[in-house]
Amino acid sequence: MQCRDVGYCYDCVCFTAEMVHVGSTYQGIVEWESCENLPDRNVILTVTAVYHAPFFNSRVYVRATFVSDSTKFDLAHPVASAMHGYYSFADRKLVLLPDRAHSELHHPYSAICSFHFGDNHHADCTVNEVASLHQCAKARLVKV
Repeated sequence: MQCRDVGYCYDCVCFTAEMVHVGSTYQGIVEWESCENLPDRNVILTVTAVYHAPFFNSRVYVRATFVSDSTKFDLAHPVASAMHGYYSFADRKLVLLPDRAHSELHHPYSAICSFHFGDNHHADCTVNEVASLHQCAKARLVKV
């Protein structure tokens, strides 16, 4: 059953696209497990654009910026990566891939965030290699 606004009903609870509204910002710490020898760092994920196709209601297409205070590339300032992807209502997952414009600057990592805590304010995320989907890092993000 479809809700009045953007979302779906499940067990009489209406899930909306609240977690991917433009301007939604999440903050957390990424803990690297493999792929690169990087220390744990603060990260901020901000949704910058959203498109909901009228013919495909089960997903919302998203553009976002992923900012890390990493010292990668010997830079003292934060590193920002533009990303694109989608939010799936069925899985309650946000899947983001790096934009091609930034692929030559950064090692191509994807981010997959699961909103499985029963609210729209907390997510468990993994950072994966794009080609192999090997999990390199994990994070718990909280909406700010």
